[in-house]
Amino acid sequence: MLLRLSPSFLFFLTYFFVCFLSDPRLEARRALEADANIECLQSDTTYKVDALGKWTMELDVQLKVLNEAGRQSLSVLPFTYDATRSTLEILEAKTSTNGKDFIVSKQKIEDKPLASDPLGLRDDHQILVPFEQVSIGSVLHLKLKRTFFKPDFEKYFYTSIEFGEDYLWKNAKVTIESALPLFLKVNDPQGLLQVVDKKEGSKQVLQIKLKKPLLQALVGEYNSFLDPQTKTYVSVSTEKDYERLGKIQGKQYHPILTEKLPPVLDAIRMAASKTKGETECIDSVVSSLIEKIHYLGNWNSAEGNLVPRTLKQIVTTGYGDCKEYSACVAAILNALGYQAKIALVQRGQIYLEENKLPGIHPFNHAIVKAISPSGRTYWIDATNITTMSDGIYPDIANRPVLVLDPNTPKYEYIPSIDHLHASFNIEQTITLKNDGYVTTQGSFCLQGEKAQGFTQDLLMNQPSVLKEHVIKTLCHSADPINATLTLPETASRTVQMLNASYGYEEKNTLLHTNQGYAFPLESTWYQPYVETSQKHEGTIFVGHPETRIKKTIFKKAEAENLDNLTFSIQSPWLNAKREIFVSEEGIAVVETVEKLQSVISAKEFNSPQFEELRQTLRKYCDGAAIIFSSLSMDETD
Repeated sequence: MLLRLSPSFLFFLTYFFVCFLSDPRLEARRALEADANIECLQSDTTYKVDALGKWTMELDVQLKVLNEAGRQSLSVLPFTYDATRSTLEILEAKTSTNGKDFIVSKQKIEDKPLASDPLGLRDDHQILVPFEQVSIGSVLHLKLKRTFFKPDFEKYFYTSIEFGEDYLWKNAKVTIESALPLFLKVNDPQGLLQVVDKKEGSKQVLQIKLKKPLLQALVGEYNSFLDPQTKTYVSVSTEKDYERLGKIQGKQYHPILTEKLPPVLDAIRMAASKTKGETECIDSVVSSLIEKIHYLGNWNSAEGNLVPRTLKQIVTTGYGDCKEYSACVAAILNALGYQAKIALVQRGQIYLEENKLPGIHPFNHAIVKAISPSGRTYWIDATNITTMSDGIYPDIANRPVLVLDPNTPKYEYIPSIDHLHASFNIEQTITLKNDGYVTTQGSFCLQGEKAQGFTQDLLMNQPSVLKEHVIKTLCHSADPINATLTLPETASRTVQMLNASYGYEEKNTLLHTNQGYAFPLESTWYQPYVETSQKHEGTIFVGHPETRIKKTIFKKAEAENLDNLTFSIQSPWLNAKREIFVSEEGIAVVETVEKLQSVISAKEFNSPQFEELRQTLRKYCDGAAIIFSSLSMDETD
C-alpha cells in the first residue's frame, strides 16, 4: 500500500464516438494465490499520532520475488513525498539472495527534488532505492520512516489501511497509537482481519492484523475494477462526519469569496449581468474567466495545497488551479446575486464509492455549487476549456461532494447525467449501386454532454485533422471514397447543439449469402453488456448515461421477415429497441438506446434480469443483418 509511483498526466483527444476495444466474452476473475508476482512475507506498520495531529509512521516489510514480473517491479523502488509537510527516511534496505545479504548503502539511495510538471507547481521529493542482486526467489527487506509534521488541519488524522493490494500478503500487522480520539470503520467481507481497539493510559491503541493470506486483484480484466464492497480495508479518522472539516475550510475560503472583485473579474461580472438567462449568465462568467486565466496547479507550499491565493494574486499572475478557478467563479456569481460556495469532489471518469470514514484525502478537485436567484442548483467546473452550465461534466457526475461553509457545510451528492439531456442522433440514407458501390449520405446532431467532447475538439484542433478523423470513424474505413463532411463552424466555449452532415462511398460492403445480398446492422454500443460472462467478478464501466437514436434508410430496398429483427427491452441499466418501417422510400431501421447507468457491479452482472438483457442483445445485435429480397440498383454516375 505504500509503494506508489509518482502520478502522471495523460493527454488524449476525446471524440464523440466511444469505441470499446475488448476481447470477446470478457471474464475477469479475482486473482488466486498462484497468480501473484510478489509475496509479502511480513509487514509491520506503526503509526504514532500526537495531540496536534502530527504523526510518524514506521514500516518494516519483507517482499519475495516470485517471477520475472515481480523482479522487474521490485528491482528499483521509487517513493515520493511532499517536502513542505513531511520527511521520508530509508532506515534499511537489503536483498537476500541464495542465503547471502546485499545491503543497499546510504550513498546509493537517491533523495532529490522532483521538477514540477507542466500542469502544477510542487515541492515533491523522490527517493530511489536500487536493490542489488535481485532474482527470482530473492527476499527484499525494507525499513522506512515517514514523519508528517504539518497536518492538513489541527487535531486531524486520517488513514486507510488496505491489505492484499499489489502483492500476495501472507502476514501483516498495523498498530496505531494516538493521543487523539479515533473512529474506525472495518470493511471485512471475508472475515480476514483481527481488530483490537483499546486504551493504554491517555492514548488509544488500534491493532489490526491479517489472519489469512490475501491478494486483492483481478485477472483477465478490461475496464473492470474490484467492487469496493468486496475489498478488505480499515479506515481510521478523527472525524465521524464532515461537519468540522467543512467548517474549517469554509472559514478559510470565506474571506476570498467575499473579497472585492479586481477590475478584471468585475468586468466579467458586468458582461454577465447583461445576459438574459441564468445558464447564459454562468456560461458567460466561466467562458470569460477561461480566457483570462490559464490552468496551473499550485501545490508548492503547505498553504497552497488546500487554500487558494487571493483574487488579486490570481488575476495578477494570470494562472490558477481548480480551487482558484472556483474561488473566482464563486466570487463573481455571489456579486451577481447567486449563492455560490466551494465544493470538494473526487474527479475522474470512473467513480466507485467506498464506505470509509470522513477525510480530506478522498477529494482531489474543487468546483462550485451555485444556487441561482430562481432557486435552481448548478454544479460548475471552470477547469475545462468549455462551459456547460445546463449539464454536468461526466468526471464529476453522480458522486458525493463536500460543500464548504463556515456555519452549515453539507455532504451531499451531485446528480447523475440525465440520459435524455446527453443525446446523439444520426440519420443516414444508403443507396446501392449496380457497380458494387454503396453510397451513404447522412447527418448527426449532438446535444448536452454528448456535444461537450466535440465542442472541445472544435476548439483545439485544426478542421482538417478533425474532419479526417470523424469521416473515418463514421465509415469505419481508413480509405473512404469521395468522402464529404460539413462540420459546424463555432469558436464558442459554450456547449450547444451541434449539427453536421456527411457522405461517402464504399465498395463490396454487401454480404453475399445463399439467400441474396445482405447488409450487416453493425453496432458497438451493446458490446460491453454481452462480452462479459456470468462468471465475471469485477465491476464494469460501460460509459456515461446518454440517448442514441440511429435511423438508417435503405433506399428502394425490399426484404422479408423484418419483424424477426425488431426487439425492445427495458432494464435498470439500459433501455434499447429496434424498429423497422417499410415505405415506398425503402426500409427504415431505427435503433433507440438509452444508457441509464455507467457502472455495473459483479452482483448485477450475475442477476437473472441482467442475463435476460445479455441474451436479448446477443440474439438481436450479434451478427444481425438484413437479407434483401429485392434491390433497385441506381446507375453509376
